[in-house]
Amino acid sequence: MSFKYPNSEKFALEDISINIPKGRKIAIIGINGSGKTTLLKCLTGLYYTEDSIKVNNKKLEDLDLDSYRNRLAVLTQGYNKYEFPVKENIGFGRVCLMNNELLIQEAAINTNIHSYIMGLPNQYNSLLGRLYSNGNQLSGGQWQKIALARAMFRKGDILFLDEPTSSLDPRSEIELIESIFDTYIDRSVVYITHRLAATRLADEIIVMSNGKIVERGSHIDLINLRGDYFDLYESQKEWYLNLEKEGVK
Repeated sequence: MSFKYPNSEKFALEDISINIPKGRKIAIIGINGSGKTTLLKCLTGLYYTEDSIKVNNKKLEDLDLDSYRNRLAVLTQGYNKYEFPVKENIGFGRVCLMNNELLIQEAAINTNIHSYIMGLPNQYNSLLGRLYSNGNQLSGGQWQKIALARAMFRKGDILFLDEPTSSLDPRSEIELIESIFDTYIDRSVVYITHRLAATRLADEIIVMSNGKIVERGSHIDLINLRGDYFDLYESQKEWYLNLEKEGVK
């Protein structure tokens, strides 16, 4: 798969090959500008690629794109913060089930935001944001967990996440990724990150640079390779040393 932006002679993605079987957990890493977010937009059918993306051996361009996208759940970096009650904020992920409070709470539990919601004045009926005088303002990490709960509430066959833990500390990041993987045992997760606290939990790590895949393998494989992933991990290692000493994965 390759991709160029309009009026550009340079490939933003070149010779990309990724297989996402059912239940696979894939982490995609790289510095800013390496092509991670562009790749996600291609995989979700937002950008048309010069080489075919295949879904169950059928070309993506031959499928009903609306039907395909309805089977996906996506959390982008620019997620929305809705000035609505918690219930709607999460329920917008699957509007037809917005009144199913049990499923909404399940999504909140899986993203570790349920206990906070239960402490709000009206719990799942509490307004969020500052548009109204009785609204409840959340921290960046709490907003991110609400948005992630909305994506998980969608119950997509594949969950695509773009920097889903950027507002969290390393411990919370690991706990959240573990919870997502435990919830999505039989479904696939592809998550983009430049932080490596939880990459070791993935089945496969893909390292990108300048629109190309330069390394791929497990955490141990790539540490032993002593390439780009090793260098990036070493540069962040201080963030994780205390967690490793405490036995956190």
